[in-house]
Amino acid sequence: MPMLDMWTDAFAAPGWRTTGTQVADFLVTPPGWRSDVGEKFVEKFKLPKETQRIEAPTPYVLIIGRTKTDGPPDYDAVHKIQAGFKIASLSRWGKKPEPVAVKIDKAVDMKTPPKLQVDTMPAGRFFALAAELLKKQPPHITDEPIIARLKRIGFDAGKSFDLDKLDPSIRSTTRRS
Repeated sequence: MPMLDMWTDAFAAPGWRTTGTQVADFLVTPPGWRSDVGEKFVEKFKLPKETQRIEAPTPYVLIIGRTKTDGPPDYDAVHKIQAGFKIASLSRWGKKPEPVAVKIDKAVDMKTPPKLQVDTMPAGRFFALAAELLKKQPPHITDEPIIARLKRIGFDAGKSFDLDKLDPSIRSTTRRS
């Protein structure tokens, strides 16, 4: 079950090659989460004793659940394995599963393709949005060269960005036509 961070880098891959074929419990946590809990997290949160903690490098992760099969003769066994997979937030651990409540933000354009939204976004909004996203998802180490270049125009990862507060000479070069 490869686990990918928000930059799509695999940071963990629990499965038969890395953790064996026995039943296992994992607690995936965001960076720096509850370091005060340390080894006591199993006791504090009433998790199974052998729970393995995996610290994710970003607050959100993508888990790709795959189960190997060699064809139709395997399907019954694979379905049994898949039925044993469970995922829950820590607050729901050990409780009956419930559907996740989704609140749709009406301000978000769900019809225009994302690439078209970005391509037509004014520069100030683009950089301001990027700055806010980078507060929650810090730049990847491989992004350092572009982050260094962005600093030249006043864009500092982890801080809000306002194009209108820049020097007019920089402002004019960042506007989209």
